Amino acid sequence: MIIDEKGRLFGKVSIVDIAVILFVVVVAVALVWRFVGMKDETARVEDVKCSYECVVDNVRIESVNAIKNDIGSDVYDSQGRKIGTLVSAEEMPYETEIKTDRGDIRIAEVPDKYSVKIKFEGTGKKANSGYVSGAGYEISIGSKPLLSLYTIDIEAQVLNITEVK
Repeated sequence: MIIDEKGRLFGKVSIVDIAVILFVVVVAVALVWRFVGMKDETARVEDVKCSYECVVDNVRIESVNAIKNDIGSDVYDSQGRKIGTLVSAEEMPYETEIKTDRGDIRIAEVPDKYSVKIKFEGTGKKANSGYVSGAGYEISIGSKPLLSLYTIDIEAQVLNITEVK
């Protein structure tokens, strides 16, 4: 007989003892799996050099000139941490949607306002979820970080991020 009348397996070990031991083992395996075996994908990072393409909208010509004069200067995040170097700035007329008298929506240039497409490069970390600058500042497509250049602070929308080989 495998289990006797006192509930012991082979007359030696209680079934309750076996259940408690199994429970402890399952909990231990689950904890190890949670904290050691199953790493979050975003934790896998590698150092990379990135090029960030951004646009600064609705600025005056003075701001355009200040941005262009800062080509070659360092780019800082809102906390004052260096995240790269400004490599180019290209101005274009600022366009926005307007509602016509007939109720149509049209794109039109705004007089005396400009958009500036800027590009800066920096080193950082590439994770599965996006890019993190060397200063720990997360930068993703569509985000609007506040950037500080040598002479001007700007809010720029990130259009594209590419790795520089």
